[in-house]
Amino acid sequence: MTFGNFLNPTAIITAIITTIKIMNDPEKRSKILKMFSAKSFIINVFFIAVFSYYSLHISNLDKDSVKLKKSIKTALLGTIIALMAAVDMTLAPFWILFVASYYLDISN
Repeated sequence: MTFGNFLNPTAIITAIITTIKIMNDPEKRSKILKMFSAKSFIINVFFIAVFSYYSLHISNLDKDSVKLKKSIKTALLGTIIALMAAVDMTLAPFWILFVASYYLDISN
């Protein structure tokens, strides 16, 4: 996984559209702000971020490391989809899955 995959125009456009959609809807924005204001949510997001960063930057290319990296990518994708579901965005997961599986090599 390289940082360049995140800078792909399609990934950036998807992120921008999703963010605009959330921020322009007062109900969705309220739900996101409520989640991010909960101390337990912030602590869990922090630990997920640290664990994911560490796991994705392991330089080993053995079978277990590759399996771990794919598992982390899939789990992060699931978390993003869960956040979309929490703010009642039913079609956004399609585009997020498409972009992630195409550009981040999550399939298989």
